[in-house]
Amino acid sequence: MENDFPNQSTSQLLIQLVGEAAKFTDPGFAITACNAAASALFVYNQQDIPGQSISFLVPTSLKTNSLPVPDEGEGFG
Repeated sequence: MENDFPNQSTSQLLIQLVGEAAKFTDPGFAITACNAAASALFVYNQQDIPGQSISFLVPTSLKTNSLPVPDEGEGFG
């Protein structure tokens, strides 16, 4: 379905309305949008986060944990 994921402009508008840290990802776990609260939480410039893999936000110390963290192009299931 073409409406499974919001388009970039829709996601940018929606995510700015969320008071908590929030981000949208595409099916490959690349971040497509984030809000200012997410930027502050992860201590990155808000413009630097979109386009990065979700694993970009996971500290290296947690990546060695046994919990699964999706990497670029890798999904769960």
